[in-house]
Amino acid sequence: MTAPAPVLRERLTALLWSRRNREQARASLRQCVHELQTLLMPLGDMLQADRNHLALRADAVWLDLSGRLPALRPQPLLEDLGGLDPAFDRWLAEERRRLDRMAAAEAEVVLNELTRALNGSGGDPDAILAAADRLLAIDRTHEGAWRAIMAMHALRGERAAAIDAYGRCAAALAEVAEVAPAAETQALLAAI
Repeated sequence: MTAPAPVLRERLTALLWSRRNREQARASLRQCVHELQTLLMPLGDMLQADRNHLALRADAVWLDLSGRLPALRPQPLLEDLGGLDPAFDRWLAEERRRLDRMAAAEAEVVLNELTRALNGSGGDPDAILAAADRLLAIDRTHEGAWRAIMAMHALRGERAAAIDAYGRCAAALAEVAEVAPAAETQALLAAI
């Protein structure tokens, strides 16, 4: 994930073999690097290794994290690699949170762009509903997304669906954050 920047071997051993002594961890890393180089050999020189660093050649590797992040959600990063090592689990949890924040920010930009287009008479309520759903898949307490869903249902004359969306918003906020919907969300409900 840091490609093309190299990663210190010490950093990798601390993440993957935190319970082993330093020499044993370095030996495990050397073995893994040897196995990776053997497996990747048919694809060319993708893994660059020196005494202190490892790096993937950025021009030889494509990471799916370089695309639009909301498309990746709600599938967790490296879902099948949890439990390797407590240090790795902590790193993985923080990376997932970081990617979730990035994905939510990007999804919010998309939702706002679509909403502005609607206000300019060029938007599509279905696209706004889909964008709001993507944002809620990342952060189910995002009130801006809930308000967009409520407003689009109201715009389409689906009053019951708008009120139901408010109920789902209130439930998510109560469960996750133990708060009630914001005054703006409550005002939208009252207007609907």
